[in-house]
Amino acid sequence: MTDTWQKITAAIRELKDTSDYDREAELEDVKDSLLEERNREIEEATPRPQCCEIGKTYQAVFPALPVAAVPDPDLTPMWFTLAGGMRTRVPVAFCPFCGAKLPGFRKKADPPPHLRRVEFPEDRDETHCHTCGRGWCCCYCDPPWNAWEIDE
Repeated sequence: MTDTWQKITAAIRELKDTSDYDREAELEDVKDSLLEERNREIEEATPRPQCCEIGKTYQAVFPALPVAAVPDPDLTPMWFTLAGGMRTRVPVAFCPFCGAKLPGFRKKADPPPHLRRVEFPEDRDETHCHTCGRGWCCCYCDPPWNAWEIDE
């Protein structure tokens, strides 16, 4: 069975190879639809606090790697929230809604097959995901923290 990631890869490859304008427009629509589906898949796989109903649904607390970390699925994520006009990630240890201590993480036994892996070269303009080959900020791979689940 072909997963969404593979379908996007195939659509992008076909887009690069086509010179037919009508086919190109059709492929762009297919690609955009697949990217929306892929974004939903990524969001559903992202660990969320389970301490209270609002914490499960409202995404004020999210997993991420420390700011200076290179995106690597082997690094344990931390819990963050946004502050300073939504521009600054701030590490948190407690749920902002119910006050419960946020759980730790454990590596998934079966992590997603397409995890974002990035190595920063000297020239950061050339940074790309080693899994899909796209620019690291616009790739459609799972973020590194989706290799982890909540450790309860």
